[in-house]
Amino acid sequence: MNVTLQPAAPFDQSVLWRIHDAYFAARGIDAWNLGEVPFYATSSYVSATQHARFFTAFVGERIAAGDVGPDDELWVLEVGSGLGRFATNFFRALMKSCGPLGAELLHRVRYVLSDYSPKSLGEAVATPVLARLVDEGRVVPALYDLRRPDELRTLAGEPFAPPKLTWIVANYVSCVLPMKTVQWRNAEGFHEQWVTVRTEVSDDLPEPTPEQALADLLADPTRTKLLEEGVQMDIEWRPSPPELLYPEGRHAEVLRSFTRDLPDVSFGYPHGFFEFVGVASRFLVDGGLVLVNDYGSVELAAIRGRYDRKPQIYGNSLANAIHFPLVQAWAGANDWSSLCTRDPLASIHSCALRPGRPFTAAEQSAFDGSYVRWRGTDDIMDWASAAAMCIDNKEYDRAVRFYRRCIALEPDSVEFHHKLGNAAIEGRRYDLAVKFLLRGVELAGADNTTYDLEFQLGRAYCLLQEYETSISWYEKAMAKESHPTTCTNLGVVYQQLGRFDDAFRCYHRALKLDRADIRARAALLVLRDRWWLERIEAIEGPGVEDPLAEEP
Repeated sequence: MNVTLQPAAPFDQSVLWRIHDAYFAARGIDAWNLGEVPFYATSSYVSATQHARFFTAFVGERIAAGDVGPDDELWVLEVGSGLGRFATNFFRALMKSCGPLGAELLHRVRYVLSDYSPKSLGEAVATPVLARLVDEGRVVPALYDLRRPDELRTLAGEPFAPPKLTWIVANYVSCVLPMKTVQWRNAEGFHEQWVTVRTEVSDDLPEPTPEQALADLLADPTRTKLLEEGVQMDIEWRPSPPELLYPEGRHAEVLRSFTRDLPDVSFGYPHGFFEFVGVASRFLVDGGLVLVNDYGSVELAAIRGRYDRKPQIYGNSLANAIHFPLVQAWAGANDWSSLCTRDPLASIHSCALRPGRPFTAAEQSAFDGSYVRWRGTDDIMDWASAAAMCIDNKEYDRAVRFYRRCIALEPDSVEFHHKLGNAAIEGRRYDLAVKFLLRGVELAGADNTTYDLEFQLGRAYCLLQEYETSISWYEKAMAKESHPTTCTNLGVVYQQLGRFDDAFRCYHRALKLDRADIRARAALLVLRDRWWLERIEAIEGPGVEDPLAEEP
């Protein structure tokens, strides 16, 4: 039976957002680690390098102007920090990619790492690099829900008031806050998207109330495709003049000025994020800024026309593309200066916002140098995608070339060294595979559990016929994880060396781990024949025929 969870309501007031919040509260950093919610574009080392270079140039200008003293601490707040990957890469980029000034500023940065999910924040600051930075006092964890922008709290729930902030960074945050979906119809005025939310329940059970049905969904908010298949969203449009949408504040004025000369358009109005930014001005030092990095559009074609605007679903969370000219329109109406990327093909757009004070020509040049003239994030994402497509097409040399470009941008990436090594093995470039896989092992350190570098080195050395070295790497892989494929591969190497007893033990172990392992079973059958012949030759002498062999 079909149950209405909520009758028609504005999208930003929908119960869908309760599922969204419950998902992040329950999933923690696995929302990102499991690949359910994207983060690489705004959290990679290359992305962090772009921001760290702009930060260094920005602070350098303020030092030259006398606004920042030689010993002043530089407080940075990251909102919606997720699994904390951006913060670790930001510190690393300051040290490695921003010259002497970046390395000097590294020791003056105090970084407030904040998220609205206690589970995510607690798990993030428990990861090795962030745990060390917290112990050193360079990273300070804080709970911060942007829908209540006056309230920063410690993980223990105590009020927290950091010193004035130099920077506030928002990566993939403006798109995940509740927003209104608005349609401007040139001849009919403004309309708002309302949604009715429904779900299917078993006909074998008593019909639940909407509250009971919603409670059942919220009891398991991480269930696969809950928002995609567990609920339905019916859309309707209702006439809504700006003063009805936003009875107070300047949002109505922004909507009118933004659409004044436009044809029919449909877009999200991120009032929740704008209200946070407005409050953030009280936290900033004079001349400080808010840096927004998010997905969306910068050209009118992306929002032109009348159409239903559905959110994108990641895991069981909601995301809505940001139209950055609207962000700049809000900034202009509220006496904020703005710098924004303008490439319609960019995967991510960046926008620097500052209250009151205009950006200088030097700051504009630094912004362009970090985000316009150099598009490192787009490059690494495009090259990684191209490499993956080459592997699908069995063009392994091309894949290796693309992965080398990725490593040139992110030299310390274990992932790209691992992927290049795999591609080189498939392309029969075993020496090259060994080179990059060994570097991957060095980068990963002893605690690596994510990448099977040892297993791949076992493969590469086996194919190079360096069997003893292959055995040592396969044994290291087995020490980390006893896997039937590794057991079988190790058995094959032992068999090549004529160590049939050891080969038998490996194949037998593989079958104990997985009785259905076809490859281990086939290898054991082949070994049985070779083993049998060896035993016969030990008795009768070399070259003897198998007495059980079929006659010709």
